[in-house]
Amino acid sequence: MPIDLAVLIAAAAGLGAVLLYQAIAFRRVKDGALFNVLIASMVCGLLLCAAVGLWFALAMGLLLIEAMVLVVGALLLTGLVSFVYILCLFGPCTTSVRIRLLREIGQDSKGITREALAASYNDRVILDLRLERLMGSGDLALRGDQYVLVRRRNVFFFMECVADAMKTFIHKG
Repeated sequence: MPIDLAVLIAAAAGLGAVLLYQAIAFRRVKDGALFNVLIASMVCGLLLCAAVGLWFALAMGLLLIEAMVLVVGALLLTGLVSFVYILCLFGPCTTSVRIRLLREIGQDSKGITREALAASYNDRVILDLRLERLMGSGDLALRGDQYVLVRRRNVFFFMECVADAMKTFIHKG
């Protein structure tokens, strides 16, 4: 078997583990703990990816450097695809109000009344939900009665820096 095919199979196994872990865990977790599930699913996926990569390396009788290339390549591919999945698919789906509305309506097979929806969609509930998610992800902390930023740099900060750099480059060009 070619080494590139082994890398793809190990990476696919890792990504499969990430998605399976999330599919099982998200049914049992509250919104505030989503970040912990994401981290745990990534660790699980990367461990499986490394194990499958090592198994292929041993089964193929690869040299140490070839085995390292196989495992590291598979880990990088799994991490990259998982990151893109979380950033581009998972993130927008969990934060979108429309998607959340559809999820809430779909939770009960009989449907839900407008009054019941309105009760869970007042400004206070939405603000509490957003703050709970930000605290669960580790971006905010509650100190006394003040919300403070814990992490100054996160993915959105990075994306903002890239966008600002692109704007500067475009306007200078």
